[in-house]
Amino acid sequence: MSPDSCFRIASLIDVFTCTALVKTMRDNSIPLGTPVIELFPDLAPGWRADVRLAIEQILGQVSGLREPVDSTALAALGDGPRALQDAAELVVGTGNELEPGARWSYYNCNYILAGAVLAALSGTSYERALEKTLLGPWNALRSRMGARPFRPDVSQRTAAGLSPSDAVDPRRGLRECCRDQPAARPPRHGKVPQRHAAPLDQ
Repeated sequence: MSPDSCFRIASLIDVFTCTALVKTMRDNSIPLGTPVIELFPDLAPGWRADVRLAIEQILGQVSGLREPVDSTALAALGDGPRALQDAAELVVGTGNELEPGARWSYYNCNYILAGAVLAALSGTSYERALEKTLLGPWNALRSRMGARPFRPDVSQRTAAGLSPSDAVDPRRGLRECCRDQPAARPPRHGKVPQRHAAPLDQ
């Protein structure tokens, strides 16, 4: 392994999606309690989910959505420009099993929906929104979405190759490089990145 080795980070991309979406909403003065359908009205024709379903509920994994959409269904959508929106339509088209907020349940598709909302709010693709909001400002120059090629001098290491749904599912698409970690890269503005643990009582 070298500083330029890159790895697919799988579910850890949830943190990137959440951070980018919350930042985008904050920058546009949009409350986290805003219903998803208000931010992404293109989903309205096939919407079967609870209309009260809010951004904070999909990010917190308390959406109450039915959970029949799996990786096989996502892979069938391909990786075209509408793939993420088509995936979001599948997710909200299945309806709710429980009232939003009633119970915590980890469901991959909550973050597919979050990624689709991020793209819609940004007026671009999910990949571009993530690069503009986080990867660029963080000076993470080598980390890229899996569906896009890396620079030739960057190693691409993964236990399994790209699947057809990598471009559809934001959770599986990002490959992060060791050199892009804050402790490994030179500071962008002459300041060393600091990480502080929050007190346990906060």
